[in-house]
Amino acid sequence: MMEEKERDKRGISAWYWTRLEKPLTDEQKNALKMALAVGKKLDGRQGDIRLLAYAMRSYALYKQYGLMPKQRWQTTKQGRPYLPEYPEIDANLSHSGCMAVCAVGRPFLGTDIQKTKAHIARPLAQRVCTEEELRWLWEKEQTRRADAFTEIWALKESYLKWNGKGLGQSMRSFMAYECSPGQIQTSIQGVRFCLCTPIPGYKAALCAGTEPLPKIQQVSQAQLLRFCAERAGNTGKIT
Repeated sequence: MMEEKERDKRGISAWYWTRLEKPLTDEQKNALKMALAVGKKLDGRQGDIRLLAYAMRSYALYKQYGLMPKQRWQTTKQGRPYLPEYPEIDANLSHSGCMAVCAVGRPFLGTDIQKTKAHIARPLAQRVCTEEELRWLWEKEQTRRADAFTEIWALKESYLKWNGKGLGQSMRSFMAYECSPGQIQTSIQGVRFCLCTPIPGYKAALCAGTEPLPKIQQVSQAQLLRFCAERAGNTGKIT
């Protein structure tokens, strides 16, 4: 009963990030795949971070709603993952480099994380940015421009994930950039954005409707491995 009351205080959504601190062992990979019902072939560092992202999704659903879904995730025609058991609950993932983010909530959310590029060429920016964003971007010193472009990219990806259209909608069809700390300038009505730097070199964004947005929380690789081990009753193999 106390655990349910605590969950009720947490609101309707949650946002987490994790980092691949060291490569997963073969035993950990196999155990995670079994615990999370993942049938995909996941190799290398990107396979490891994707597995951690899936583990974080399960962790978030349990921490926020007390859920341990028994069915596999399915996708809509637009490619949006959903749980047939709980279609009213959204869970959105993103990963880049050694980092991953996950947002869960009711109703939909969109989250994205991007590793900052060392240099941004104008042709790339022109494929992503509106004219106003381009002017804002090129007013910045070159050392700050890459960070600012990465923020724009993450904000726009989070919106496209929120509305379910993905890259079916051009990034240049709308505007979203942080005009001042904590203030997102956007041409979109009826949404809210949050932007943060989980660790230096990475930008994470969250998009949702008009409901209050959660603060991002860290969950470590060790926590995720321990969580999956406890749920699977397989502590020795995963941790």
